[in-house]
Amino acid sequence: MPNIWGIEYEEIYADILIWELKFKNGPFKMADGNWYIGIGSKLIRVAQKKNVDRFILKLGKRDIEMSVPTEFIIKQKDKDKEYKMLPSLFPDGDDMKIYYFRLEG
Repeated sequence: MPNIWGIEYEEIYADILIWELKFKNGPFKMADGNWYIGIGSKLIRVAQKKNVDRFILKLGKRDIEMSVPTEFIIKQKDKDKEYKMLPSLFPDGDDMKIYYFRLEG
């Protein structure tokens, strides 16, 4: 199964292209009391380039569907600093930008 930065995904073709994302680390609760999931900027950029319409987030026994974030949403998250920079797993690699998305439902 292909992966981007450790998140495995499977392409599902219906009337639209959907990626089913399988997370090793589940959602986390932030100070506001809501649950969030982190998705890497690289995965989002690749999904946008491939015209993926939706993600299905596989979180244990729960599946949560969300639209692929648009450039507008990403720019807003950058402005609001709704991300975390993590060091690369590779010696000369670029840092990873992980965007936070609040889980609904």
